[in-house]
Amino acid sequence: MPVFEDAEDIIEAGGKVGSYRDKDEFVRDAINTLLAANKELRLELAVELYEEEKISLGRAAELADLSYEEIKEELSGRGIEIRRGPESVEEMEEDSENLLGKA
Repeated sequence: MPVFEDAEDIIEAGGKVGSYRDKDEFVRDAINTLLAANKELRLELAVELYEEEKISLGRAAELADLSYEEIKEELSGRGIEIRRGPESVEEMEEDSENLLGKA
């Protein structure tokens, strides 16, 4: 298998060939292909993104291709606290405002 030292050249060229509109579409397709072929990588990415609070528990389960209960067990087994929803109406309103950029 060839080793590509200059990924940027590959990305630029990939965006110009085939049925890709641009290099971003090429990169998305390449990432999706990689993830489809590597279940362990999907799990590790799901765990990392969840721990960084960049994705929800449901999205982590989807990315890792696990059930909701399986991803909870995986995270707990790694000592990662499962985030729960807001504990009060005020907290929920604050979270909503933060998401909408109003805070």
